[in-house]
Amino acid sequence: MTPSTDWIRLGPEPVLPRLHLLCFPHAGGSAAGCLNWAAAAPPGVRLAAVQPPGRDSRVTESPLRSARAVAEALGPALADRGDTVPWAFFGHSLGALLAFETAHWLHRRGLPGPRILVVASAPAPHLPRSSPPLHHLPGPDLLKALDHLGGLPPSLANNPRLARLWLPRIRTDLEIYDTYVPRRRVPLPCPITAFAAPEDRLVPVAEVAQWHHHTAGHWSLRISPGDHFFVHADPAPVLAAALSEEARPP
Repeated sequence: MTPSTDWIRLGPEPVLPRLHLLCFPHAGGSAAGCLNWAAAAPPGVRLAAVQPPGRDSRVTESPLRSARAVAEALGPALADRGDTVPWAFFGHSLGALLAFETAHWLHRRGLPGPRILVVASAPAPHLPRSSPPLHHLPGPDLLKALDHLGGLPPSLANNPRLARLWLPRIRTDLEIYDTYVPRRRVPLPCPITAFAAPEDRLVPVAEVAQWHHHTAGHWSLRISPGDHFFVHADPAPVLAAALSEEARPP
């Protein structure tokens, strides 16, 4: 089993920690990018981020190529932490799917799951994919398609050399998304809050709104200005949602 210290990177610890917020990055994203939001976190919230194999400090490891494989490796790492501070999950785009699968892995085994699942810029897991598979495209075509759909982070859209170095990472993540097969399951017991952006060309608001099917608890949909990467411009509302609603009863 992969040690939890490999899978989970922790941000600065608050004086009185009330909640750990585990962030699942978007396709091609990184744990470091999520931990950069620490200054925007509400008091008492400690940011943590998922660090999958195949990137950054784990670049020499073989990447995982399915959402189920990620959940089956990350779930035990979370279960073994022995932490008394409750956890919440936040997933951005592909990260929402991975957070969802990990929450279900914990729930099926009777283990403590997230107090709330917050998702952003992600279609509900049961919906058919509205765009054709992209992960098999040649490099230049893949970058062009992502740029057209608004799925290329701004830091890469204007840096072709950096974008080419980023391609293996995004291709692996897109394979996870493109090959995902939803399974019939009971709704999660935790609340779900979903964020959608009206200018998101990749994921329509209507597809984000369908997340309500996946919770037996409180549900809310919030509309934020911006595009697919709105959370990078202003992460504060998403981080605050994890704390403001994590204690709501189902």
